[in-house]
Amino acid sequence: MRMTRKSVILAGLLLSVLPVTGSGKSGSSTVFVATLDRGVMRSSNDGANWIQSNAGLPHGIGSTAVIPVIAIADAGKDGRHVYALTETAGVFRWNSVVAFWENASSGLPVPFFHRTEGSLLSVHPSDGNRVYTLLNVPVNSHRDQRLLFGSVNGGRSWSLLKDLGSTRSFLDMTIDEKGRIWVVECFEYPKRTPKGYTRRSDWKKAYVTLAEGQTIDFFEGA
Repeated sequence: MRMTRKSVILAGLLLSVLPVTGSGKSGSSTVFVATLDRGVMRSSNDGANWIQSNAGLPHGIGSTAVIPVIAIADAGKDGRHVYALTETAGVFRWNSVVAFWENASSGLPVPFFHRTEGSLLSVHPSDGNRVYTLLNVPVNSHRDQRLLFGSVNGGRSWSLLKDLGSTRSFLDMTIDEKGRIWVVECFEYPKRTPKGYTRRSDWKKAYVTLAEGQTIDFFEGA
């Protein structure tokens, strides 16, 4: 059975499912599952057995035994570069030789002093050393800042690419083969009613693209 995102069922709150082709024994696929309550689960036999793979990850805030992992990503082609984005401690890189998560956050503004939502992680599809994260960084108890960082050496060092402000929300981020960064921005917009303008409960999407060293262009609509 070939594992897909839809065919993985695991107890716990799932946040991200990542099938990594050819990273297990005899070329089998390894599946990583990120959860809020159990850290990272891993299967090297198409989901027949699962093991917790949290070695190297720090403790969470308060009484949380394992820090929540909100996203996992890889290059998609070689299966050798797998990254995890944690809730408050930044990015970690998977070392498959020793089954250990290595800290890959040098240059990122972590750890956070409180939890935030909306941080994203993505890897270049053909170069696993090029990894990007959009962090929702807490400035104080009432304000967060969206900062886009990039690394060209597997997370060993990071550079700030763009300050995206403090009032915007982003749902997804992908990198294309040309190295362009595509971010999906979502926001509520006003709706006119007989009593005046109110905010709609649905969302309008805008796509944002950023080539390194260039400004961001906005494209309304999805």
